[in-house]
Amino acid sequence: MALQMNYNYSKVSIIFYNAYWRINPIKGLVGGKNEMNYILEVYKNVEDAHAGLQPMEKFVHTFIPDLKSAKNFIEQAYDHAKSNKCYGSIDV
Repeated sequence: MALQMNYNYSKVSIIFYNAYWRINPIKGLVGGKNEMNYILEVYKNVEDAHAGLQPMEKFVHTFIPDLKSAKNFIEQAYDHAKSNKCYGSIDV
C-alpha cells in the first residue's frame, strides 16, 4: 500500500509528478490505542523506493486510531496521510 501524489521538492525547486509516498515498512508505525505515529517517506518513483535508496524527504505525523474501525492501523495511517493538509508539498 502506498500513495502516488505530486511532490514539490523545495531543496532543488522541482515538482515530481506522481511521486511515491509510503509509510516506512520497518519502523514507520509506532504507538498504541491512544496515539499512533507514522513516518511517511517520499521517493521520486516506486523503483527508487524498492531499490533501497534514501527517500527525498520524511514526514512524521500523529493520529488517534479508531479502534472500532474495520481498517487496521496501517490503512488508518494512509487515510490520515491522504486527508492531512499540513504537508504543503502534497498535491492531492
